[in-house]
Amino acid sequence: MESCVSGTGHGRKLTVTRKGLLILLVVTLGLGLATLVVLRSPVKAANAPVDWLVTTDLQTLKGLEIEMPPAVRASFSPDRSSGEWLLRREDLKRPVWPVGQSNLKGLLRLVQESAGRVEETRGGEVPAAVGETRLLFRGSDDIQRVISVLPDAIGGFVTVAISSDDPKRHVIARLDASVAGTLTPGGIDAWRKLAPLPREGADTTALTLALRRPAVRIVRSEAKWTVTDPVKHPADHEAMGVLFAQLSSLRAAKLVDDPPDAATLGVDDPTTPTIEVWSGVRRNPTDPDRGQIVERVRLGAPADVARTTRFVVVEASLEEGETRTELWGPVVMVVETDRLAAIDSKPGRYIAKRAVDLPTPDAIGFAFRPPGGTMGFIPAWGGAAVPNDSMVVVRAGEGFNVLAPPNPPSALASDEVDLAKGLITLLCETPARRVEVHAGVGDEALEIDPPAAIADVIVCQRPMLPVAAARIGLVQEGAGSVIAVRTTSMTRYYEVTGMDKLVAWLRSKTGPAVGGSAVGASGGGAQ
Repeated sequence: MESCVSGTGHGRKLTVTRKGLLILLVVTLGLGLATLVVLRSPVKAANAPVDWLVTTDLQTLKGLEIEMPPAVRASFSPDRSSGEWLLRREDLKRPVWPVGQSNLKGLLRLVQESAGRVEETRGGEVPAAVGETRLLFRGSDDIQRVISVLPDAIGGFVTVAISSDDPKRHVIARLDASVAGTLTPGGIDAWRKLAPLPREGADTTALTLALRRPAVRIVRSEAKWTVTDPVKHPADHEAMGVLFAQLSSLRAAKLVDDPPDAATLGVDDPTTPTIEVWSGVRRNPTDPDRGQIVERVRLGAPADVARTTRFVVVEASLEEGETRTELWGPVVMVVETDRLAAIDSKPGRYIAKRAVDLPTPDAIGFAFRPPGGTMGFIPAWGGAAVPNDSMVVVRAGEGFNVLAPPNPPSALASDEVDLAKGLITLLCETPARRVEVHAGVGDEALEIDPPAAIADVIVCQRPMLPVAAARIGLVQEGAGSVIAVRTTSMTRYYEVTGMDKLVAWLRSKTGPAVGGSAVGASGGGAQ
């Protein structure tokens, strides 16, 4: 028998069976009883998490002391002058050395995030540990924690027990085995930067490569690098990028705790190969005076019989005017020989590959004449005076005009316009295959003399404003020839391929001619 309940809401009819009513009453009664039980039962207090670390923010952490029984004692503290966190190993009396901030922050964060659960415990209930590491966090309130690293390692993770403020409670955590290893006596050095040049290169202001003679010094002014020794010339941007990549990739294959004496290390000679890097720093952001942190890497003797590694001695100091303060080192490392040998210390490696430091559009013209005289000489032309032995070629629209006294100005022959443009491109735009620096030797002794020399070219920024002089020649290299461009104390070498017409053109303008020089021989009435 069914009971029907009818309604007219929304024009619909609702029908409920007797069986459905009974089920609804039972469910309602059950929910009510459950609610009553919950309200009358006492609430079980959950285990509250333990804030066992002070912070993972190095800005608020004043220092960290670490003790690993039985003998390891070390401390981490920030250095205001360098901006580095420094590690001091008191147990070995090891010199101070920078700690990677990312390593330090990362380790604190990983340990903080790995806290699994809080448990009641009593003394002796924690399984036997590999060692108990005591950490003292220096901050507004000093907090000490003891981390017991357990011997098990399952799936690359290790269990650690971390003390809390309540001696009966501790945190059980699962750490990556490599992270847990840094909390054991054998892993303390994993906190350190193992780069012989540990500072980042963003603030680098100068560096010296004294790996061979002559030493190369390169200085940065704003965003531009300039080689200042053994010659002064703009540096090659690409070469500097390679150099910094090589220096930053250096890593210690081994740390030498008890190094031999300086003679055995091979660093007692004043001529020991050295790399020095200067970085500008301020003690605080508002201080206008900048000091210089100087990192020195001295390359020593081979560290193994096969000579695959080499000793290096590293140290750094803060130099402010006449005041010098030692920051870290000396530390002895072993570095792979191949990585050190890859650093090119030839001055020409870092010289800009363009012969003339003038943008191609700014080179309004040039003059050329037969080779001879001193290479560094740039004529001081005035007014419309042009030396009788020179021919001046000046841009005129899409072509060039020729000034070749005593002939009147004339247009450069149309078939020579591309050759004139090619000469400017060669000197102002084309990168040389290599650059050789002739340091400490007189220019005359190193000139490209005839018959190798073809022409002396003077590049002009304005029609009568010479800015650079170059001697162009064709010299033998191996089984073939290369174009050599000599500018004061350096020579650049270029492939001849594609430039044979340019070489022939220069020869035709500066080679011997009947009745004297041929520099005035040009099309368009310049005879």
